[in-house]
Amino acid sequence: PNDPSLGSQYYINKIQAPAGWDIQQGDTNVVIGIVDSGTDWDHPDLAANIKINYADPINGTDDDGDGYVDNFRGWDLGGADYNNVVADNNPMIMGSNNNHGSHVSGDASAVTNNGTGVAGAGFKCKIMGVKCAADNDTRGAGGTGYIITGYEGIKYAADKGCAVINCSWGGGGGGQFEQDVITYATINKNSLVVCAAGNNSSSGTFYPAGYKYVLSVASTNSSDIKSSFSNYGSSIDVCAPGSSIYSTLWNNSYASFDGTSMASPIAAGTCAIVKSQFPSYNALQVGEKVRVTSDNIDGINPTFAGKLGKGRINMVRALTINSPSVRLNSYTVTDGNNNVPQPNDTLNIVGVFKNYLDATTNVSAVITTSSPAVTLLNGSSTLGAIPTLGTVSNSSNPFKVKVTGTAATKARRAM
Repeated sequence: PNDPSLGSQYYINKIQAPAGWDIQQGDTNVVIGIVDSGTDWDHPDLAANIKINYADPINGTDDDGDGYVDNFRGWDLGGADYNNVVADNNPMIMGSNNNHGSHVSGDASAVTNNGTGVAGAGFKCKIMGVKCAADNDTRGAGGTGYIITGYEGIKYAADKGCAVINCSWGGGGGGQFEQDVITYATINKNSLVVCAAGNNSSSGTFYPAGYKYVLSVASTNSSDIKSSFSNYGSSIDVCAPGSSIYSTLWNNSYASFDGTSMASPIAAGTCAIVKSQFPSYNALQVGEKVRVTSDNIDGINPTFAGKLGKGRINMVRALTINSPSVRLNSYTVTDGNNNVPQPNDTLNIVGVFKNYLDATTNVSAVITTSSPAVTLLNGSSTLGAIPTLGTVSNSSNPFKVKVTGTAATKARRAM
């Protein structure tokens, strides 16, 4: 593309976006919901990609009858004052305190090949601004605004038909209500929720990235090394560049930011390209396509091997590689008596596996352990052929684990 600052965007080539764009430049009907601190909708590098609701022009009337008056360019759930949150129809960023959302918007889908500024992963895919921070909020680090209505924002974006929803925010302490919102968006509304894994350099669970159905994105640098700030661990699905990312800012400017907040929308834009190429895919299939075609980077991140998901995203591979994607969705553990694992028990583990993508011919599932407290009696189970979106269990040949006689047991406190 002819964007003059393309040379400042190493991530474009790192994720092989140009080769991907040769195949698919994005469907303008595929919308990425930017649930964040706002969107600079008149930025010259964002304006043409802003999703417009022509059914509800700004005239003081709810013309489309959806309960939101004049939601022409998205919606502002954070309002003007965090002390008195009143939603309005203007998701525009009003100051540098909410610059975060403008940068995220450009990462996801800055207008590309327009001779201006930067390129965005989503190329022609639209973005919907869902502002969830207040105009006057400077309580966050460096005087930034907090995300105060994030889960309401996810629901709004899902209800308005966003195929992908990006959430570059979060924290510790998840709950069922929030999981229900993610489930509603993903399963009920077919919207893939893509979330930043967090910047705590920790393996602790970070939400909403840690919820079921979310595509959790960690951050890497220009050498595919895990960014020093990025979270990691078993809940990570993929990585994307998040160090020194040059993108759009409020008031028609540009700057480089660091964070999983940048990695997540780059992945979200890539997911939107995949949805454009495979419009029949459901939300989870889109995420799985990006996940299983990622480039494994464990070899250059030995300290974090197995803790960076399937690897760093690769747009052209996501558009061209055919692969199954078999996931363990749930499991049960029984021991033939009280189902409480104790020394000398033999445990039967039955899993439910689902294949989200191309049909398999003969799949085996394998479990391993490094714990001296257990011995694997049967660590492999044949699942056979699984069709696309098919589900199987290994109930006929469960994994078997023997708990050693010297294994420690947890003390129970009398109540």
